[in-house]
Amino acid sequence: MNDNFIILSFPQFAGGKFISNCLSLSKLVCPQDSNVAKYLLNNPADYDYRLAAVLGTLPRDRRGMRDWIAKFEFGDLQLYGPTVSIWQSGMNKSPTNLVTDLLTAGFRLFITAHGGDVSVRNILTVWPNSLILQLINHVKFSEISKNLKSDNNKTLRDYAGNYCNEKYSELAGKDWPSWREFDSVGYDIQQLPNYASVREEILEFYNWKGINNKTVLFNIDESIFNQTKFLIAMEKLYKQLGLPDYNPELVGIFWRSYINLHVDTTQIL
Repeated sequence: MNDNFIILSFPQFAGGKFISNCLSLSKLVCPQDSNVAKYLLNNPADYDYRLAAVLGTLPRDRRGMRDWIAKFEFGDLQLYGPTVSIWQSGMNKSPTNLVTDLLTAGFRLFITAHGGDVSVRNILTVWPNSLILQLINHVKFSEISKNLKSDNNKTLRDYAGNYCNEKYSELAGKDWPSWREFDSVGYDIQQLPNYASVREEILEFYNWKGINNKTVLFNIDESIFNQTKFLIAMEKLYKQLGLPDYNPELVGIFWRSYINLHVDTTQIL
């Protein structure tokens, strides 16, 4: 069993790949791209290369935003190949030689879970010692991201399933916590002991029972729109993940390039 995997749990458009790329500026983390991974196996502390690699996942301007996911972003498939879809369905299959080499070298690796507790549980079947990194409070950013990256008529609810305020409001009984309170604990009712009377009701839809892996929460909307707040939050995240080489200058360069594609930075800097 391997504890090098980080399950990144978030609905599409919430900023998960951005967070993983910020963390990939650490020498202990591998970006989700096989060519980059091959180089970093022998040159893990080449920070300039890391920064150039993650900057390369960004389109040059907003005109390229519609093609961002298909043409620019790093992702599970680019690093793991088709094996990752097998892991995400809860079935075991040996990783590629490259991934085995990365694990042997001690790199931390990301696997995406877009389906909340169900997706996380599936991946834990294969990689049971994984850490879980859960993105919370991301609606404001997700709306901006979806409108820029997608040209379909789907709503955030179509991507988030039960993990959005709208659906939660339909499911919630009168004694359930508010969405804000529920969101703040990573949707795990077991973290809110004052609601023990409705715990079993909530577990029918948000079942984190038995998932006892270390879980780290990252608040997107609270930090992503302000450079100072974001750098402070990212420094804390590095510490929580045991990454010793946080560099605010590198993260700041990437943050400015990324956020400039989403909002008018003259209004937030």
